[in-house]
Amino acid sequence: MGSENFQPCMWLANGHLQTWAGALFPRGHQQTTLVQIPLPDGDTLELHELEAPKGAPILFLLHGLEGSVQSAYIQGMLQYAKAHQLRAVVPHLRGSSGRINHIPQSYHAGKTLDVEIALNTIHTRYPGVACVAVGYSLGANLLLKYLGEQPTQQYIEAAVAVCAPFDLAATAARLNQGVGKIYEHAFVASLKQMIAYKLALKMPMPVDWAELANIKTMHDFDDKVTAPLHNFLNAKDYYAQSSCLQFLPHIQIPTLLINAEDDPIIPKEVIPKRTELNAQIKLDLQQYGGHVGFISCQGVGKLHYWLEERIPRFLAPNLII
Repeated sequence: MGSENFQPCMWLANGHLQTWAGALFPRGHQQTTLVQIPLPDGDTLELHELEAPKGAPILFLLHGLEGSVQSAYIQGMLQYAKAHQLRAVVPHLRGSSGRINHIPQSYHAGKTLDVEIALNTIHTRYPGVACVAVGYSLGANLLLKYLGEQPTQQYIEAAVAVCAPFDLAATAARLNQGVGKIYEHAFVASLKQMIAYKLALKMPMPVDWAELANIKTMHDFDDKVTAPLHNFLNAKDYYAQSSCLQFLPHIQIPTLLINAEDDPIIPKEVIPKRTELNAQIKLDLQQYGGHVGFISCQGVGKLHYWLEERIPRFLAPNLII
């Protein structure tokens, strides 16, 4: 199924171009069915499900910061699932994808309760069916944290984490340096828009309009919004409790970490060394690939999405393909 080593297109041979191409190049569109789960706190969790034959293995996909079922990398894996008759389920993290959820709190990088709720729902609907999971960026952090918090969980049989941040404080600092500020500006603007919607609806928020306008960095947003909304002392406390690196030693299922040395968002220094990982975890550290990019070429003008080959190859022992 192709090479273990990723080689980028010559015209996409740096981390920024890979990152932008990975986000912007479309993979087509797969139709999903929306399942809404009422929650005890008055909110709703959305699951987008790709239909498949009865008993088909389940591919559980967690999107990244401000992502959704429409994100290009999610659509790429939905396309793979459709071609191989897998059932895919994509939770929309609360408050993501431009949807205003019903309570002040939304999602964050450590909120694994919603992952557990989604998995409980899936396995109530499809008992005894094999399930594997893939998380991207913030979704990768959530997935790894969940697996480390719940080492005896019985739902997920194998997992892949793509471009996990590992250390949220270091990632926030990286975003506020040099070209990283381009990504930071886009993330912060999107996050602030959701808070603005909630302020307009007169939901109780930890900031007012003036304070929201003054938030410029990811650290400021997490310090003034994420932390107080979700009962952390401050951004430092949120990052310390939610970073997935500390949970890796407890993971007990086959897990693949895919990262790139030229990722413009995740500092190379925070990526764990292979010698620091337990026997269940494999690190695939590529020289190129950017942040959730990994786009190569097959022939003139034909793009090849390496992740959509590498991920299934690792998960294959737990899937019928």
